[in-house]
Amino acid sequence: MPLDLATPLAPLFVPIHVLALLVGIYGAYGANKMKQNLWAIVFGLWAISELVYLTVHLNLNIVTQLTAHTLQEVFLLVGFLYVVYSSRKTM
Repeated sequence: MPLDLATPLAPLFVPIHVLALLVGIYGAYGANKMKQNLWAIVFGLWAISELVYLTVHLNLNIVTQLTAHTLQEVFLLVGFLYVVYSSRKTM
């Protein structure tokens, strides 16, 4: 499967999503080292969502653009709801 770019603006979007993916991985790793399970899960979900959406810009044909965007939003929503649930539980 050849690597192809989905849009002419992909050279702009790919580095942005790679940077966001690296931030998510670094955040999850750092939170895991500090035994902050909540933040490790949230950053992990963020990294997964960026990885899924990056497949669209690289045109890897793993998922369609709509599916990738929907999956990204679901991962981010689950992470956000997990933070809200955890904060309500500690009050």
